[in-house]
Amino acid sequence: MLKNPRGFLTGALLAASLGGMAIETPAMGMVYLTLGGSQSRNNVPYQTYVSRAGSASLAIDLGEYFRIGYTHRQEFSNNTGYKALESQPGYYGEYVSQTRVISNSVDLNVILYAGDLFIPYLSAGAVVKSYSSDIMTVEGRETGSFTLPPVPNLGGGLGIRLNRNFSLKLSYTVSQGVKQEPGGIQEGILDNYSQIGVTYQM
Repeated sequence: MLKNPRGFLTGALLAASLGGMAIETPAMGMVYLTLGGSQSRNNVPYQTYVSRAGSASLAIDLGEYFRIGYTHRQEFSNNTGYKALESQPGYYGEYVSQTRVISNSVDLNVILYAGDLFIPYLSAGAVVKSYSSDIMTVEGRETGSFTLPPVPNLGGGLGIRLNRNFSLKLSYTVSQGVKQEPGGIQEGILDNYSQIGVTYQM
């Protein structure tokens, strides 16, 4: 389950409302609703990583080979374990790190081949990402949040038709992110995201 379902549902409802407006304009073509999610848990010495993510997107046909879409995505990570204490070399203390990333993007998809079974595509657009973090250790607590300005969002994927209304959607996107270093130093980095979702053709 997502740690903040209300925020995720808000984005999904916004996407649905945009789709409702688009349906009233037949000239825009078909409308596609895609839902996706992931969850993972990894254990390494002294640490446990738990990650959850979910997304909702709406896309509208602009002719046979072009499709414009809006995507809302949320990702949560919860890391727990032990780390070396700066104030006491040789000793370890418990820590809990919680991070949340929210992104909203608008993308233009270019259909490379509109087949009966496979539909490969490329996408390009812009995304806005917001970050928040909360780190608690025996030495104190550190919180922070910031929002990046719009950055390019590039990717591609493959649609696989299951029947007339449903299809699987495999996607991969790359966009600019930020890496926080000790002392408040921020370093630019590329974020990438792979997902398998289910698309419903309205």
